[in-house]
Amino acid sequence: MEIGDNASADSDGPSSLSFRVLYSTQSGRSKACARRASRLLMEQLQQQRVVVSRSSSNSNNTEDHKYQQKPLLLKSCDEDFVGHGNNLQQWADSLKATTTTNAAATWLVLFISTTGDGEHTDTIQCLWKQLLHKSVPPRLLQGVRFSLFGLGDRAYGPQFCAAARKLAVRFVQLGAQLVGEPGYGDDGTPGGGVFVDLDVWLQSHLFPAVIAAATPSASLPNNTNPTPLLQPREPAACTPKTIRPNSSSPVLPYQIKVLDSSYILNNNDEEEWSHVDFREAYQVFLESRRPVTAYHYGWSSEKDVNHNPKQHGDYLVRREKSSASNGLLTTTTTKTETSNLSTLLLGRIVNNQRLTADDWIQDTRHLRLEIERLGIDDHNNTTTSSNNNTTAYRASRKIAWDLGNLPYRAGDVVSILPSNSKEEVDRFLSVLPQELQIIAHRILEIHPPFSTNDGDDDDGWNRPTGHKNNCISVADSFVCYNHWPVKCTLYGWLMYCADIHALPEREDLWALSHCCSLDHAKGQAQREKLQQLSQSTGSALYTDYILREKRNWTDVLYDFDSLRASSSTGNQVLHLSSLPILMSLLSPIRPREFSIASSPSKEYHDLKHGKEHDSNGNGIFGLDLCVAVVEGKTPLGRSYHGFCSDYLCRRKEERQTMCCWIRPGSFQQLPLSLSGAPNRTFQEPVLYIGAGTGIAPLRSLIYERRYVHLLLREQKETTSPYEVAQIAIEHRETTCTIWDKDDILIFGCRKKSADFYYQDEWEAMKPQLGLLTAFSQDQWHKIYVQSVLKTSDPMGANLMTQLKDHNGSIYIAGGAKMARAVKDEIVELLSKVQNSKSAEQDATSSIKQWLAKLQRQGRFRVEAWS
Repeated sequence: MEIGDNASADSDGPSSLSFRVLYSTQSGRSKACARRASRLLMEQLQQQRVVVSRSSSNSNNTEDHKYQQKPLLLKSCDEDFVGHGNNLQQWADSLKATTTTNAAATWLVLFISTTGDGEHTDTIQCLWKQLLHKSVPPRLLQGVRFSLFGLGDRAYGPQFCAAARKLAVRFVQLGAQLVGEPGYGDDGTPGGGVFVDLDVWLQSHLFPAVIAAATPSASLPNNTNPTPLLQPREPAACTPKTIRPNSSSPVLPYQIKVLDSSYILNNNDEEEWSHVDFREAYQVFLESRRPVTAYHYGWSSEKDVNHNPKQHGDYLVRREKSSASNGLLTTTTTKTETSNLSTLLLGRIVNNQRLTADDWIQDTRHLRLEIERLGIDDHNNTTTSSNNNTTAYRASRKIAWDLGNLPYRAGDVVSILPSNSKEEVDRFLSVLPQELQIIAHRILEIHPPFSTNDGDDDDGWNRPTGHKNNCISVADSFVCYNHWPVKCTLYGWLMYCADIHALPEREDLWALSHCCSLDHAKGQAQREKLQQLSQSTGSALYTDYILREKRNWTDVLYDFDSLRASSSTGNQVLHLSSLPILMSLLSPIRPREFSIASSPSKEYHDLKHGKEHDSNGNGIFGLDLCVAVVEGKTPLGRSYHGFCSDYLCRRKEERQTMCCWIRPGSFQQLPLSLSGAPNRTFQEPVLYIGAGTGIAPLRSLIYERRYVHLLLREQKETTSPYEVAQIAIEHRETTCTIWDKDDILIFGCRKKSADFYYQDEWEAMKPQLGLLTAFSQDQWHKIYVQSVLKTSDPMGANLMTQLKDHNGSIYIAGGAKMARAVKDEIVELLSKVQNSKSAEQDATSSIKQWLAKLQRQGRFRVEAWS
């Protein structure tokens, strides 16, 4: 059985059974589902006394090895769909049966997440675009079977699990066979969210289909009779209900050597990941965490007409992946001599301002992030500090911007990689076995998972007794991340790489249960308790213990003290005192994404006119963020805080560098064409609707339109049509209505006096900006943005005029429930106008189809989250 997250995963040879568990994910939830499904599927096969049929290419006689069970392998997230899109035909061929090798067709088990407004995640975009290409053979996936489980949130309405449904339709169109009913996981399902729906789908659809395929006479739910994939086995010595981490003794996946030298981070020292001795090792980890669609940055020197470099400085160049299948980088810049490109950006928080009232329950911050340099190791452009003798990451060159290639676009997203605080790391270390505490600052050399060593066992590597160097199997449900730094300290790994702040998933608790020491008085009981928390029957217990009380890894290790107890026999392989086991349990820190709240054209204008923001002015460029600080108390009074929001606020005081990336957001087709008409500045009007911190991308878009207009005015003579139009607009402000404005903002929050974000800015823009507000708690009855939209245009005529007659756009940002309510209200208002021409049902259907067309054109976009 081949189980992994990569369709091109290596196997031991041809197999009569080939399962491939694949996932696409943005936040890691579908990966957790894939891990759980893989483990439960193997357990189900064991309980049914069924083994996986395999043939081995390592033997001359494949029949001798046909019925050997292969240990479950779960691969890292960077090896999933991203690598499959490079050669679509080769990927499809790997899924099909071959007579030359006696390999059966692969049974795909897909876990597909939906992000944004019914869109695919970054990790499947390349494959998805190729599957939609017109040149794809119509029977590309003929003979491939697949089962599918979609993940989403029903608060998104019709877009719930839209990405999974679209993928299933496309697979069937290309000849693939859907086995059983698809499953759909809802984040809002009581008692455990998507995992509750997952367990129901596994028991009701996937497992019966797999077991039915084990018998030649059995038929699958779709009434097909494929070649049997599973073979019955004789009863084992143990009962079928016996739970084991693997069919054979698990072997440590990492080879780790503990060196004699140490590195201790002092207050005046630079961080370990940026230290010259560790920088190269950490670059591999940082590169693995970048978003797939992150921009690439580099330097380019402008040349004069004689092709000689000008003297005034270097230009920052931004490039992005093209939509072409070859994945080449494209840019609009005309500069030449571009240096090595980097996606990683290094910056600091230079301004941290509270936006909400001091006595308000929600603490929301306006943050200024200054990018100091690119993540490339440019030794020619770094300086050495005489105070602490460390390498500074600030560019020493003079920076110039190209208006045609600004550092980012309005509506883009910044992905920030947070790190754990010193207090959190110290607390986590305190609940680890003593053997690990004493080596916390020793330098480690780590060989990635499944690497081999041809030397003898007695070479200083940390291995379990009795296992050879080339053993690569691991226990089911362990993470086994492939891209940890090859050189670091345990303390640095915990601070910058391992997500100790995360709430353990149920599969994490299952894996952790095998690390309980049975020599401890409560070892067996605690092992059973952890396994109970991970089971479907314990979903309510998991919800109460983990989710409601927000217990992270440190809390769990503290509560289950048998995990750090020593074993008197000394032969327990799965124990937390083993560094490889610890590194196999914890997942890497996931970057957190925030919509950029600033306009690149405004940044360019300020730079052009010598205006400085609240910073020291030494950065390459800056951007604004609007971040809600997550903090509170659980039902039992336990304090908790958000990982990244706490990290960002902490960075302002520490003045330390952070790692980030910038990628395209949801609003990529902002209309910027100016109008020569005397009553309008832009050819197309825009309606912005947002609530709460959803104002961030809308602020970026509003300022972008404003400053594009301003920059173009500066390039024209004062008697230009643009200037005349602006004078006419200012003259008519006292008589025009809201719907006559080029930009209309409908913003909602709770109280005007408490959380009206950027109120002063909107009030100052009123002559050009139409502003409507919805303060839900300022009166006895609730008022929301959809209510204000309906009140301002009860018959929908103005909205229809904006969209149809003026080719306007609508941008919505905020919570998923708000976005769904606004979309429903827009459909209802536009249907009123359409009702005069057709029946009500036909009008609603026609409007929905029209809005879908506008969405494809980029004129109706939603950026929502739950």
